[in-house]
Amino acid sequence: MTESSPEPRDEELLKEFRELTISIQRDPAQARSVILKWYEHTLKTAGPRKAEIGMLLRNILDAIELDRQQYSEPGARQEAEIPKIEARSERPLVISLHGIRTRGTWQKQLSSALSRNGFVYEPLDYGFFRGIQLVLPFMRDRKKKWLLEQYTNAIRQHSNPPSVIAHSFGTYLVARTMQKYDEIRFDRVIFCGSIVEKAYPWTAMLDAGRVTRVLNDYGGKDRWARAAEWFINDSGPSGANGFTDIASGRVLNKSRPEFRHSDFFYQTNYERTWIPFLSGTDPTQILDVPRRPTNWKFRITLSLILLVLLILAVLLGVHLLMLRNESRQQHRQRPVTTGSQNEAVISLKEEIGLLAGAFDSRRLQSEAVRAQINEWAPKRASEMLEIQDIDLALSHKIVKYECVTYAYMMAAFTESDPSKKIGYAELSISSGQQLKEILREAKTSEDPYVKSVVKWAVMDADTEPRVNYLLAMDYCVEARAERDPALRDDMKIKVKKTLRDIPTYFLKKAPPNTNVDFRGCL
Repeated sequence: MTESSPEPRDEELLKEFRELTISIQRDPAQARSVILKWYEHTLKTAGPRKAEIGMLLRNILDAIELDRQQYSEPGARQEAEIPKIEARSERPLVISLHGIRTRGTWQKQLSSALSRNGFVYEPLDYGFFRGIQLVLPFMRDRKKKWLLEQYTNAIRQHSNPPSVIAHSFGTYLVARTMQKYDEIRFDRVIFCGSIVEKAYPWTAMLDAGRVTRVLNDYGGKDRWARAAEWFINDSGPSGANGFTDIASGRVLNKSRPEFRHSDFFYQTNYERTWIPFLSGTDPTQILDVPRRPTNWKFRITLSLILLVLLILAVLLGVHLLMLRNESRQQHRQRPVTTGSQNEAVISLKEEIGLLAGAFDSRRLQSEAVRAQINEWAPKRASEMLEIQDIDLALSHKIVKYECVTYAYMMAAFTESDPSKKIGYAELSISSGQQLKEILREAKTSEDPYVKSVVKWAVMDADTEPRVNYLLAMDYCVEARAERDPALRDDMKIKVKKTLRDIPTYFLKKAPPNTNVDFRGCL
């Protein structure tokens, strides 16, 4: 049986191993360094799968060195066990961190792309972190401790530092945790939407071997990155302007002039920028690309349109406020009149209003108050009737008869002379009927003040039931006080006759200051 010839890929790998072996034979003491250089070169040119062989070779050397040390020690037991060689998985590890107010959907999208290219991927999720939590220092410190624990767990199965991809608050956690804990190291770092200060000390980090290389993917329209430093003391706008400490070219600022805070998450960016960078290839464009020039003509036009809209909104607001105040004034106070007759009506109306206040209060139980109302109410009503209707505006005409009706009703209630009481009652009823006629005329008026006056006058226009109720109440009181049976019976007849003229609905609710039981008078 003849041996089959090796495949081209195997032949290439054998050639590289021969060269690697020759280099080790020339200087055995530098074997580890030679293998590490071969690993970094292979990772950059051929990808992580082929570079894994270099890590396996280094593990073998570590095991041999351990074995040599054990057997070279004085008194070492000959029966010592040969150390076991643990072949660890050396596929490069990549972790990721999302920002606030999200659970990192982009991290799941990135998983398949990284796996296809030979990376071990662990997306870290610190939960839904609110904006108010971000501005509280002790809440941020908790997440730093959390990242330290997650980092420790992630590297237990890996001998090499992981690479990291972080967005927004994730970039802050990576930067601050590295400054706080010296043990944290990363291979390659990718930031996007960064809120780390622009002058972050990358040179010191890279010179100390804490990081191998950094890619800052930043957006020219990232307002959140600019706003962060206003609310977080140790943050900055590197996600909008890039880093100033580029560590002699080892920190790459990739400008995206049109990108906002979360515009970096799409498959093409993963496959053509991020994954090649993780594999050792820098992005093709790392210089700042000038943003498109500002269209000042458009901005001036837009500003003028917004200014006009603002002025219109202010004018509309002022107009609505004036209408509201005018409406309130019309309902709460009488308009200022110029005619002397109209002014006389308003003056008398105020005096009758004072009498009505006393009439509708508990002070009516006082004989002095009753006598004062009985004296002045008919006088003011008589003076009001002397004003000619032809000289009055419609609204003031309504006020006139409204006041007269109520004034005579108060006079009838407080009058002790039966004949005068009936006279005042008839005058009140007559004025109420005139008021009804005027109100019918006013219903067609468009004057807002007239409409408001009509609304209140309607309640005083129907005074006949109220006057009759008050007369019946007085007749009942007199019937109970009368000792002559014949006169008492006459008074009871008057009570019955008066009550018959009162609608049933009115009897369900008595007028103010009435508390008479008619059952003893019927």
